[in-house]
Amino acid sequence: MEDNWQITTQDGFTLHGLLNHAVSDEKTPEACIIIIHGLAGNPHEYLHERAARFFVEEGYDVIRPYLYGGENGRALVDCTLQTHAQDVKTVLDNIKGKYKKLFLIGHSYGGPSIMIAQPENITAVSLWDPSFNLPALWEMSPPQEVLGLNVVRFGGVDHLLGQELIEEGRSRYNEAECLELSKSFSAPIQVIGADESDEAHLYAQCELSWHSGYEGQKECIKIAGADHMFVRGRSCDELLDATLKWFKQF
Repeated sequence: MEDNWQITTQDGFTLHGLLNHAVSDEKTPEACIIIIHGLAGNPHEYLHERAARFFVEEGYDVIRPYLYGGENGRALVDCTLQTHAQDVKTVLDNIKGKYKKLFLIGHSYGGPSIMIAQPENITAVSLWDPSFNLPALWEMSPPQEVLGLNVVRFGGVDHLLGQELIEEGRSRYNEAECLELSKSFSAPIQVIGADESDEAHLYAQCELSWHSGYEGQKECIKIAGADHMFVRGRSCDELLDATLKWFKQF
């Protein structure tokens, strides 16, 4: 069963999202997974839809927020990593005390959204091919200016981004800053890299990523043959299996 939900943010916008209920005999399961999509992404992307179906069968509630869009929601052009991080905390505050265990998944730019939020009382996180060292990312894939507007192309689709988000990525969260966030994180960290992503030069490689500065329990693996969206072959199956195995340790 899937429900729609809405939350009013501190700055007066509306966060929309989806809640998929666990296949369980329990009225309220003890564990919930919150999935944070990437930049210009959405909860209906293939890997997120697959994840929702997969994890509810394993007994988890699954929450998928939209970081923009919907009635009274932010527009993508008005978003920054700071608004994304605050929205992650807003979602967590809204379900505080409801579950014994809370797990977070972040795909692509959803990785830094979670790490910047520095949420408390999280059981563990899994970051799927997360963006890391953002100035390097924006240098390798700069936006194009069209009629005075910043446009980036993801998956063959052009997206309008705000100057504040672009300048934030160019000037903040370099390698050293990302490692500092990793050091101060409060929950075990798993990083899953896409070994043969078309965008591999832009995203985390397991030698250095969000787990690297963390001193607690951590894991970093690569999925052979996987693209950034985990649609090739059985890469999504392997992604979900690896994430479930990680979460079950806690």
